[in-house]
Amino acid sequence: MKRLGAAAFTEMLNLYGVRFFFFMSGGPTSIFSEMSEKAPKIRQVLTHGEKSAAYMADGYSRASYRPGLCFGQVGPGAANLAAGIAEPFLASSPVIAVTGMRPVEALNKNAYQELEQMRCFDPVTKWNVAIGKASRIPDLVRTAFRVATTGRPRPVHLSLPADVAAAEFDFPDLVAAPEFSEFPPLRIHPDLRLVAEAFALIVKSERPVLVAGGGAIASKAWRAVQKVAEELSIPVATTLSGKGSIAEDHPLSIGVPGRYGRKSASAILMQSDLVLYIGCKVGSISSSNWTILAKGTKIIQVDIDAAQIGWNYPVTLGIVADARLALEGLIRVARTKNTGAEKRKRWVASVRAAVSEWRKEAAKLSSSTAVPISVHRVIRELRDVLRKDDVVVSDTGYAAAWSATLFDVLKPGRSFYRSTGSLGWAFAGSIGVKLALPDKKVVCFTGDGGFGYHLTELETASRIGAPVVTVVINNSTLAFERHDFQYFLGGKGYEASDYLSTNFAKVAEAFSCHGIRVERPSEIRDALLQSLRAGKPAVVDIKTDPDEIAPVTDYEKYVPRIV
Repeated sequence: MKRLGAAAFTEMLNLYGVRFFFFMSGGPTSIFSEMSEKAPKIRQVLTHGEKSAAYMADGYSRASYRPGLCFGQVGPGAANLAAGIAEPFLASSPVIAVTGMRPVEALNKNAYQELEQMRCFDPVTKWNVAIGKASRIPDLVRTAFRVATTGRPRPVHLSLPADVAAAEFDFPDLVAAPEFSEFPPLRIHPDLRLVAEAFALIVKSERPVLVAGGGAIASKAWRAVQKVAEELSIPVATTLSGKGSIAEDHPLSIGVPGRYGRKSASAILMQSDLVLYIGCKVGSISSSNWTILAKGTKIIQVDIDAAQIGWNYPVTLGIVADARLALEGLIRVARTKNTGAEKRKRWVASVRAAVSEWRKEAAKLSSSTAVPISVHRVIRELRDVLRKDDVVVSDTGYAAAWSATLFDVLKPGRSFYRSTGSLGWAFAGSIGVKLALPDKKVVCFTGDGGFGYHLTELETASRIGAPVVTVVINNSTLAFERHDFQYFLGGKGYEASDYLSTNFAKVAEAFSCHGIRVERPSEIRDALLQSLRAGKPAVVDIKTDPDEIAPVTDYEKYVPRIV
């Protein structure tokens, strides 16, 4: 059957069950017309920028466990998209990026907007290819889905030249491989001998800790995490990306350790004699720059990516496997053997005491009536008004530190999303999350610096009916940078961190959204409830103290951390 290349491309996406296509318009526009005609189930989401399109696709992918699709046109548009794809690359999210490209005969002739766009995607993708002929569209789309979702999920990039999109070809019946339309599509079983060795190491330990990372969430391993913790009597820490691997009010939960985390959780890890890392890269944030394990601590690391095992710490034992299957293997062994849990009673009691003491100190701060408002109080009010399965999408930097440390995930599962390193990701990302989870309340938690990146997407959220509530911690500064200048540079350089005071509630109203400004602690709860009930995108602009330091380790020499 003769079809245009754009038609074959669109029909392949349809066969894979794609439901949203995030894009900044331009390039091979035949894609959009074919999509409208041949694949009406695919909702086209026009954004205000290619980075936003990538972030929305990423948020959708993480929440739906399906690849998110995004598009940018030729040249600068492709470069903008590549910049956005850096976030899902860091976050191990299987986004499929598509770009337009000049016709082959026009390449290297100074065509309008032409640049070497393929190279832009090399550092931020798992697979990067230009479709050279229309006949290759079906198999290259199949490969894109397969590569993106298998092993460690990561973005891929397909470039579709205008002449390939417009070419007519006698395509055979189009065939998809639907098992690769979600992740993980295939689970790698652990070596049972290594599982038995891991169990033996845990039995011998007196002070073990399980650290669940983003790989545990990607594997949907939260039930197995809790079961292992309970069966073997092991306290559980999570990374920012691993939040939700265990309910944070569970007696064995110790919270998030590291640079953006609880002081008590890091102290517990320092006292451990064995750490079981599950789906965790052991990066600088979760390990506070690789400083929170005592010398001689035994390490078991389980990861889907063999290259990550022992990357930052030499391991006692490494297991290449799907996180959930590895944990389930431990559970099976535990049912037939002595787990050694009895000798860990004292350890577990001391851990619970440390967590209880941390909660007492945090509760004092969260009751603050200070003006400007303390972020501790904001997060307490937010936790109080949300249901257990409602969703929080956090930006990086201080927003990540505040939310990771203080906002408790009370139901195991993926209800907390964080930017892995791209400031400004959270708002656009939360729109994608909301489209994947239309029945959930979705709250974006960000600062004025992060919100400023993509606030024009308020119009997008309003136009497509995505009622995300954005809580803006508005201190008129990039607080992390401000405190760097304050403590490391003697107060010089504030012009590189401070902004004018902006009323984002009024900005929201200008985009036909709900907006409300909060200047006193007593106003927070009602503002949040109003916004959650507004039925349209909303911004809660909260005036906070620019001098309040988030729970980060950076300034401990200058300002002792309470929590």
